[in-house]
Amino acid sequence: MSEDNLEIVRAAFGAIRERDRDTAAALFTPDAEWHNTSSFPGPRVCVGPDAIIDFWVTLTEDFESVSDEIEQVSSGDDRVVVGFHQWGRGRQSGVPFDLRYAAVIELAHQRIVRIDIHGGYAKALKASGLRE
Repeated sequence: MSEDNLEIVRAAFGAIRERDRDTAAALFTPDAEWHNTSSFPGPRVCVGPDAIIDFWVTLTEDFESVSDEIEQVSSGDDRVVVGFHQWGRGRQSGVPFDLRYAAVIELAHQRIVRIDIHGGYAKALKASGLRE
């Protein structure tokens, strides 16, 4: 597994979470694509670091105390499959949420070029062609 790629992925998702546009711009290509599943609200495709961050701002603005962790990882030369666990509660309602999803993340020249969101880790792993 490429530890460098995993660290890039961790830093990029941290930048998204923190709405750090400068760091995101350094970790994503200018035309990086984020492809959502139909179950994610909002646009199916976001292009560029700013659009990706804007999507996450809109997606998470109604929640507080949001936490996340990476639960599973597989990596190849130019891609990383990550299983995420996210939890928190609604800002107004206080209703808790607990969500797991996975992503196939493609990299080139130590920058993220594409993220494909999948419902589960096994599905993402199969789509990537990687093995655990």
